[in-house]
Amino acid sequence: MDSFKDMPDDDHLWEMIASDMGLEFSTVIPKPDDVYLSSFSRSQARRYKAMPVSRRPDGVRVFTSDPLDFECLDSMRQIIGENIVPIVTRDDILKSAVDEYLDD
Repeated sequence: MDSFKDMPDDDHLWEMIASDMGLEFSTVIPKPDDVYLSSFSRSQARRYKAMPVSRRPDGVRVFTSDPLDFECLDSMRQIIGENIVPIVTRDDILKSAVDEYLDD
């Protein structure tokens, strides 16, 4: 890269990090299933920088802006009581979704 203009933008950088970790990257967080709306608080999501959204066969989809915080992801597994499937997203997108969907 010859200059800063050749640097990848935030989305592309996060997409590369997620890909290197074998994870999905998304800039859109859907509304969480009702079970997670009622069982997971805004303060928990902020503390863990993660929000559970939906269940799929391989585990609960959890959007996170810090995929390298394995301790928090393990805590999420314990709270949810199921395997989790981390989906990487930007911090600002996660914060907006947490504020929109979750209660204190």
